[in-house]
Amino acid sequence: MNKSYLKQMLTYFSKVYHLGEKINTLNKKRVKSPFEISTITFV
Repeated sequence: MNKSYLKQMLTYFSKVYHLGEKINTLNKKRVKSPFEISTITFV
């Protein structure tokens, strides 16, 4: 699978399933976390 195909596939999934909105609605369970959960999920 080449990079352009992977990028197109991820863009499609993001548009169809609204992944950005779903990632931002996740809640973190840990008390002390130096990173936002959306950053960890995106990576």
